[in-house]
Amino acid sequence: MTIQLLAISGSARRESYNRKLLAAMVEGARAAGAQVEVLDWAAYPLPIMDEDLEAAGIPEAARRLKAALRAADGYLIATPENNSGYPALLKNALDWGSRGLGDPPGSGMVYKNKTAVVAGATPGRWGALRSIRQLREVLGYLGCIVLPDTLSVIDASKAFDADGQLIDAKTRAMAQAVGAALVRATLALKS
Repeated sequence: MTIQLLAISGSARRESYNRKLLAAMVEGARAAGAQVEVLDWAAYPLPIMDEDLEAAGIPEAARRLKAALRAADGYLIATPENNSGYPALLKNALDWGSRGLGDPPGSGMVYKNKTAVVAGATPGRWGALRSIRQLREVLGYLGCIVLPDTLSVIDASKAFDADGQLIDAKTRAMAQAVGAALVRATLALKS
């Protein structure tokens, strides 16, 4: 059985530490047999979630994002920490995904019983621990089965080489292991 995962960075910045961390997590998931789509924020220019905007006409980017979230069996997420929380970009996307968006009643639950792992990287000494905790709580509320597996990378400005690879072999192996753990858990739940 093949599973489909959606890899989501909480940062749209091209040189984001979390996009680099996510790449190592994706390597682990693919090595464990999953198909992984890496979400490209440029393809989803989402306005800020607003019920008035939603009532006037659901943005096409929101429809496509929800379809990608629905198609996935689980989510690999790497998030930075902004002011002790996860970024507005990620919160806004989760909010749009949770909306009915013209679906039949009850079908707005794209997150229900989907698996997720959350990791994070920051240039500071906290390593995104607060944003990871908050995001895990929100994903659980939305119905995701959030695995305990995680990784927090501190001093991220020194953690990656010029090619975007984690320098420390142990940290890279841990990131790959987080991706592989999501595959195993998702397969077990689908069996």
